[in-house]
Amino acid sequence: MQIQILFTIILLPCSYGLRRPISEKLSVAVASELYPKAADSGQCMAYYRVPRTASTVSQKALQACPSLKYLDHKSAMAEASFGSNFPTKCRKVLVMKDPCERFRSAYWKRVDDLDATVAMDLHEDEVTAEGKANLIMLAKQFKTKYPTMKHLLKQLQRDYPKGLPSDPPKTSKENTLNLEPKSGHNIIFWPTAWFYNKATAHPVCYSREHLLDDLEKVTDSLGCSKSTSLWESARHKKQKTHYPKGMNEYPEMSSEECSAVKQLYRSDYELLEKHNCPH
Repeated sequence: MQIQILFTIILLPCSYGLRRPISEKLSVAVASELYPKAADSGQCMAYYRVPRTASTVSQKALQACPSLKYLDHKSAMAEASFGSNFPTKCRKVLVMKDPCERFRSAYWKRVDDLDATVAMDLHEDEVTAEGKANLIMLAKQFKTKYPTMKHLLKQLQRDYPKGLPSDPPKTSKENTLNLEPKSGHNIIFWPTAWFYNKATAHPVCYSREHLLDDLEKVTDSLGCSKSTSLWESARHKKQKTHYPKGMNEYPEMSSEECSAVKQLYRSDYELLEKHNCPH
C-alpha cells in the first residue's frame, strides 16, 4: 500500500518563529512516522532545492545532514533533466509553492541589481566581489529587457502559447527555458513540475507557518544531530528579501498577471491540487 506523504510549510515575513510545542509542529504526521529509521535502514533520501521556496534559510542545516542527499539548484536541475544518479526508490523531498507567489518572488530577485546574489550554488556570504559584479550586470541586462513583470509574462506567453511543458527539455541549463538573455540563472523561473517525478517525489506544501520545525523533523528522523544548532540559528536569522528600493514588500501582482502565470504554469497547479496544497 502506498502512503502519500505531505508536510505543511510556512514562511514568516521577516524572521522564522521560535520552536513551538511538538504537538503543534506537524499538521499531517510526525516525520519519524513518515521516515521511520531511514538512516539506520540505509534508505535513500534526497532534497531538491527548488528556487524561491524559502530554501536559503534552511540550506546550512539541511546540508549538515549527511544522511540527506542535498541537491542545490543546478544539481536538482540536472537530475530532473537528464536522469537519476540515485537508486530508483530514492525519495526526493521538494517544496511546492503557489506559482503566482513564486513567480512574483522570482522576478524581483532576478532583477535585483542592488543586492544581486543569485548565485545558485553558493551561500550568499560566499559570493565574491567579482562574482557579485557579474551578477549585478546580469540583473541589469534582465531588467532592461523586462522592465516589468508584465513584459516578462508577455514574452513567455509568446514563446509558450500552450503553457510551459510538464517536463523539462533535455538540453543545456541555459537553453532549457526559452528566455533571453540566455543564462543558467533563468532556472529561477523553472516550473516546479520540472523537478517532480511522480514515482519518487514527496512534496512539501508551502504555506506560512512552521517551515523550519517541519524540516528539522526530517533531519531529526535521519539522526542528524549536527543540524540541531543550525536550525536554532536559522530561526533567529532575518529573512533575505529582494524588495524594490524603498519598499518593505514585493509589489502586488495584478489579477491579469496572476492569470497569465496560471496559464503558463498549469502543470504546477495540477500538482498542487493533486497533493492538496494551498493555492
